[in-house]
Amino acid sequence: MINGGSAFNIIPDRCSFTGTCRYFRKSYDTELPELLLEAASGAAMSFGCTAELDYKVHTKAVYNDPAVMEIAKAAGREIVGDELVSDYPQIMAGDDFGAYSDYAPSAYFFLGGGGHGPGHNGSFCLEDGMPPVGSAIHASFALKVLRG
Repeated sequence: MINGGSAFNIIPDRCSFTGTCRYFRKSYDTELPELLLEAASGAAMSFGCTAELDYKVHTKAVYNDPAVMEIAKAAGREIVGDELVSDYPQIMAGDDFGAYSDYAPSAYFFLGGGGHGPGHNGSFCLEDGMPPVGSAIHASFALKVLRG
């Protein structure tokens, strides 16, 4: 979102940009604000202006630990079989779950929605049979971790 000025023929004294940053590398949590301020300051300076950055993290990037994800896949295969467990390409997801990986290796996975749209979408509809399947996968996962 870009906000600046009040009329097309008046040069505004302020302009603001608002948006979201999504990324796959945890190091960007600290690197990205510095890079954004550097780029904004350079652009502003070329026009005799200054730039400020108010960077807030609302949700952390979701990072799947590879070893934990393998355990989750094994648990899924145990419950639903090989044909229903697949690798899903990385997506630019922002979710409260992302904070968990700051405390412990973690993995985030999707349960089937039967093609009724992605999560956070008005078309999303979880299939009736999925909550018990998800619960069974979580239980299998916990047992695998506890047994080592």
